[in-house]
Amino acid sequence: MRLRDATTEEFAGWDALVLTNPDRGELLQSTFFAEQKRANGWVPRYMVYDGGPDRIYALYLVKKVPLIGELWYSPKGPGVSTADALAAVVSANEAYAQEHPGIFLFKLEPELSAGAALPPSLLPVHAVQPNMHTVIIDLAPEEETVFASFRQRGRRSVRKAEKNAVTVREVPVEPATTALMYALYKETSERAGFYLRAADYYQNFWREAAARGYGSLHFAYLDDEVIAGIFVTHFGTKALYKDGASSRSHDNTGAAHLLQWETMKALKDRGVLSYDLHTTPPADQLDDKDHPSYGLGQFKTSFSNEITSYVGTLDQVIKKRAYGLWTKLGERAAQSLSHRLLKRIYY
Repeated sequence: MRLRDATTEEFAGWDALVLTNPDRGELLQSTFFAEQKRANGWVPRYMVYDGGPDRIYALYLVKKVPLIGELWYSPKGPGVSTADALAAVVSANEAYAQEHPGIFLFKLEPELSAGAALPPSLLPVHAVQPNMHTVIIDLAPEEETVFASFRQRGRRSVRKAEKNAVTVREVPVEPATTALMYALYKETSERAGFYLRAADYYQNFWREAAARGYGSLHFAYLDDEVIAGIFVTHFGTKALYKDGASSRSHDNTGAAHLLQWETMKALKDRGVLSYDLHTTPPADQLDDKDHPSYGLGQFKTSFSNEITSYVGTLDQVIKKRAYGLWTKLGERAAQSLSHRLLKRIYY
């Protein structure tokens, strides 16, 4: 297997080609996500692994780190489905780096199950994308079968919301709806204590994803008042619960569960087969009330108590001395400057 730049023809059909990857494609490997990250200072590189059993189309986001070198990050990629394919990717990266001496690090995030045999040169590091542990709902069966697969407390909450006359609608992604969604999201972040980016980051993401057919916004209503909202992304047969928010004054209505269920039905209508609920504690920490994702885990496991865990973020070190500088000083400094000066998360 070798790594090369995509051709002009491959770039023109990039998103469709990503969907042919062995992992069935990831939105974070798309041209849409590449342009989102370009606005944050990353340079997209559209690369192809060929010469192996499967051709793999891989987006890399590149940043030049002063005095250290080039960092190549593949968000939720490359799109391999086996440990052997990942080993071939690692070898191809090593060969490519020999011809491009500016590279000091490949940062990889293949969607391989935790416990997969990894090449010894890969170092597990702090996850960049937050769904290293998650709940995935199989949407392939009939609606009745999907609903019956929910745990009892999940089904009960859906029925409670219906009795409370909560309704759910998919809404246009426009300034009024995204402003309302962000206001709810801000309220939720203040209540839950998680970091929230600036409004324009989310509103631009929601608008551009929806414009490409890669995302949709759904609201739950009680007496014509919006009490909860979620934005979901969908790419090929996969969907992701990207952002969710709710009003605390209506926490006990069951609205959040009905909102998820109605959204799942809408995703099924779009041909989605699997729905990633995005971030839980690992399976052995679900009941740990001190875990920062405890509340999320309790909610999401009301739909399924099966936790899917991935290998997470892996560093393939090309230049040890440069990597040492990066881990000791560079990464923390870059993240701090990005947060303080640009009001952005580095990755």
